[in-house]
Amino acid sequence: QLNALGGTPITITTGKGSLVLTGYNSSTGVVSYTYDPSVQSANSDVTDSVTVAVTDALGATNNDSLDILITDSKPVATGDINNI
Repeated sequence: QLNALGGTPITITTGKGSLVLTGYNSSTGVVSYTYDPSVQSANSDVTDSVTVAVTDALGATNNDSLDILITDSKPVATGDINNI
């Protein structure tokens, strides 16, 4: 599945956002991804944890979590001034 990410991204939707796995480099083992938060975090951080399971060619599996820190994503309005 990892080798196909470049042509077929995988989307994982959580209660706090969407994680999209977009690529994999088999030489380095690096997985590329984007994350779009669906929650607004003003003045406090929010963590989204995604459980990850990796299985190697011999069938051995290991589980862990990818913790994504969402920091101050709430927009702040400011007064606009314009003169003619």
